[in-house]
Amino acid sequence: MTVEPTNRGPVQPSQTGKPNVAKVGNRPDTEKKAAPAIPGNVADKVEFSAAAQELHELTGAERIDANTLPAERLHEILKRVSDGFYDRPEVIEETARRVAEDI
Repeated sequence: MTVEPTNRGPVQPSQTGKPNVAKVGNRPDTEKKAAPAIPGNVADKVEFSAAAQELHELTGAERIDANTLPAERLHEILKRVSDGFYDRPEVIEETARRVAEDI
């Protein structure tokens, strides 16, 4: 099933100072909701708690550089993911066993 939006343009701010209202159907009992404001420049932000930062320092965890895996190995892993290799019960069990050893 494919759902095609009726309005493909960006949300425009209201010229009247009133919030934009999404128009849903022609039924009088259909609830209308204000469209969310969409700022021009949106940036995601992540903040780690003090406890998470302390745990990071205690475990000696280092940032993993994206270039630590050779391209061949990365492609092999991505192929296995797309082929469902890691969804097999024996692979899941082996992964769980190895993680349990580290706990």
